[in-house]
Amino acid sequence: MSEWGLPLAREQHPAARALTTGASVPDTLVGLTMVPVRRTVWLEITAHPLADGPDGPLLGVVVLMRDVTEGDRARCAMDALVATLRASRPGR
Repeated sequence: MSEWGLPLAREQHPAARALTTGASVPDTLVGLTMVPVRRTVWLEITAHPLADGPDGPLLGVVVLMRDVTEGDRARCAMDALVATLRASRPGR
């Protein structure tokens, strides 16, 4: 799923975009829901096309994935805390 919680079409996946365009696709946030445990894992995905030389044909794609689930939870908690503190300040 996309970072907005919407389904991610196959052609929108960073690897597919890198293969289609021949350009790197950096830092794309993608959610994967593990159905049996009903838990979503958030991954930051970067995809780089792999070519046979500078002007050669595309051979594939290298995909780097980093689990950012805990960092996302921490950011959400921090955002909620900041909102609460702002709301509790009188006269603001």
